[in-house]
Amino acid sequence: MLANTSVAPLLSLADDISLLEGRSNVQRLSMYRSGLAKNIVIFGQWKTHVLWRLGDHIHATYDARLIALEKDLAGYPAPPVPWRERSPEDAIAITFELPIGDRAVSFISTITIFGTPADVTPSELAVESFLLANAETAALMQAMTSTG
Repeated sequence: MLANTSVAPLLSLADDISLLEGRSNVQRLSMYRSGLAKNIVIFGQWKTHVLWRLGDHIHATYDARLIALEKDLAGYPAPPVPWRERSPEDAIAITFELPIGDRAVSFISTITIFGTPADVTPSELAVESFLLANAETAALMQAMTSTG
């Protein structure tokens, strides 16, 4: 997993640091209770989002490792979310919120995929960005990542 330094305070919420070692998988990290799952405010919706995104990637690549990952993550317990059709907005962004102390940080998560399904190598490159959703989150993240 490649990440910038502002991610460190969020990753510190994970109980199981082995999820951060080696070629860690951010989807597993966000879905496992020993990772970030217990901290994600709308975990049921987050799980739906992760599985939709993973399904899109599986459809493009038919990668057996991704199919196994989807099976693993789909079996992980989450609060029930009312079923609904996936809308175009669902493919663009979702709110991601975590409590930090007595406050919460809110982000808008969006994924950029490079390449096309016909070109397998670039189609596997996806960058997930967590954009600051409000001024309070910006201030808190600034304070948490400043070195001064």
